[in-house]
Amino acid sequence: MKKIDEINDIDELIIDYITGRLTPEKFNLLNSWIAESKENSLYFRKLQEIWYATAPQTEDVFDKDLAYNRFLYRVKESSHSEPAIPRKKIFFNKRLIQIAASAAIIIVLGSISFLRFFSPTGSSKDEFYSITVPYGAKSQVTLSDSTKVWLNSGTTIKYSYIVKDKVRKLVLNGEAYFEVAKMKGVPFIVETDRLDVKVLGTKFNVVSYSEDEKINVTLLEGSIALKMDNDKNKEIRLVPNKSATFYKSTNIVEVKDVDASTSTQWSQGILIFDDEKLEQIAHRLEREYNVKIDLSNALLNDSRFYGVFNKSQSIKDIFDIITLNNKLRYKMMGDTIKVSSTEKFN
Repeated sequence: MKKIDEINDIDELIIDYITGRLTPEKFNLLNSWIAESKENSLYFRKLQEIWYATAPQTEDVFDKDLAYNRFLYRVKESSHSEPAIPRKKIFFNKRLIQIAASAAIIIVLGSISFLRFFSPTGSSKDEFYSITVPYGAKSQVTLSDSTKVWLNSGTTIKYSYIVKDKVRKLVLNGEAYFEVAKMKGVPFIVETDRLDVKVLGTKFNVVSYSEDEKINVTLLEGSIALKMDNDKNKEIRLVPNKSATFYKSTNIVEVKDVDASTSTQWSQGILIFDDEKLEQIAHRLEREYNVKIDLSNALLNDSRFYGVFNKSQSIKDIFDIITLNNKLRYKMMGDTIKVSSTEKFN
């Protein structure tokens, strides 16, 4: 493996990581560099924030030269206002922007928290990584085993490859779409608060926010096995275009036929509400737009809606449509939206 000293451009590694193009070998190099010092870790976080702040909000209008100029300006601006961080020679070039422009990536609208931890064994392969995506943001990451993961707003994952147990484990709180890299004899397990998903190599989507009343797993390709915490001896196998919903309050699992491709459209900035309760829709919109939604009347929680929205629509646009043909009204007060079934707001 090449040493980090042989890498001329740390920034290029970081941008490759942000855009989901980092190879497993370079992933390890970048993490070794981050772990060398607190200054390196801070610089990594700082460069992420600068990139996200200067990136356009849609790929359709991506102007690589404009993005590059904004990026350089923010780097120059920040260097005047903060003490310089000792680091390897940095060379900013347009290839960083060209990489981002050509990659099929999700533009992240906020900073991502990326932490690295080591296991008590001291083995370099027994370490785990924690990544958190804030509300109002999305991201794509490539894990050290080459598995690709798309992370929705408000999602946290912790990933480890435990060599002695020959298993890859990922703990999920939130929503993620997985394209799991095949490793013979080394299963990939996604752990949620109430059920586990075991795979060898496949594509599937998992929705498991701790505050939600249910967990949903949808399979696009391959085969997966589900095990519930309340019955570890029972295993449910899914085939493509099947969806399993686990209801936390009753411990009941419902399996049904679906068009699995729709389960990942959130990664393209599309929101689909299919006969969903308003309470659940509110949770999704809070995470997507980083707002607080106040359903002032508990009776509103069970109201159900259908709708398809895209990333170009504002939260106001969505509520204009939701309230168009219903006896609902809403009022925006800063980052809080109050929804009521009455004509007046107190």
